[in-house]
Amino acid sequence: MVLQKLFENLAKKAGVDINDDSFKAISEKIKDTEVSEEIATKIESNLYDVESAKQNYTLKQHFTALALNGVDSELLATIDELLDGNEDAKNELISIRSTPKRAAALAKKIKELESVKTKADGKGDDEKAKKAQEQIDKLVAEFKTKEATYLSQIETKEKEKLDTISNFKEELFFSGLKFATDFDLETNQLVAKQKIEKALLEKGAKKIYNFTTGKFELKRADDLSLDYLDERNNKSSFEDFAKGVLTQNKLLAVSDSQRDTTPKVPLQQHQTDSSGIKIDTSAFDKSVDEAISYQN
Repeated sequence: MVLQKLFENLAKKAGVDINDDSFKAISEKIKDTEVSEEIATKIESNLYDVESAKQNYTLKQHFTALALNGVDSELLATIDELLDGNEDAKNELISIRSTPKRAAALAKKIKELESVKTKADGKGDDEKAKKAQEQIDKLVAEFKTKEATYLSQIETKEKEKLDTISNFKEELFFSGLKFATDFDLETNQLVAKQKIEKALLEKGAKKIYNFTTGKFELKRADDLSLDYLDERNNKSSFEDFAKGVLTQNKLLAVSDSQRDTTPKVPLQQHQTDSSGIKIDTSAFDKSVDEAISYQN
């Protein structure tokens, strides 16, 4: 690797304008100097800017543990104080490893103990209170069941819609590729998808469709809250990642442009399926136009 390129990569991560004349003057002096890929990769993979540091799994674990250690100490002290003499309850709470879950369980346990104490005090008519509480609990349980069913139905519908659009976007991407083999389009796409899925698995990455942006994103498979970064801490789009994999496997045609220049026929706002029923496809028009624009 040319040292000048490595220098520019590091400068961009540091927020330096590489088009500045003073920077160019320095960069020009090392344009003919070579540095091994091994050294370049090691340097880039171990230097972080603010954004790449936010996406680092090891750093996230370190600072999360650091933040929660103090909370754990306070929780354990509170458990000892409030549950003094109640070893079973103390052991139950201490066995919970997650700090947020332990805090929630402590609050619930305190409420249970207060309820037991109130009943032990013998206030009011226990039998009537018990029946009233049973009726309330029954109504609450029925409401929660109906609520859960309703929310589940909404979630299923949303997932179906998301899957439909995601599949549609994926087909647009693959239809714009020019393959090197003479197989039919369906076979080429099947092989391409298998190669890409294998590479994602090996890299510990996962493709996620962002419904808000209308684009695929690469996330860490073990923590979807973090973006996937390559071995040099660079973020990559799914499209670039996929094309890189297919190029390495010599599945794409070698030409000045690997984009499909075949004119695309835009979807009509209303189309008719095999049963004669008109389907409103206007919801996909914007996505189609964006995809065609990207490919051309």
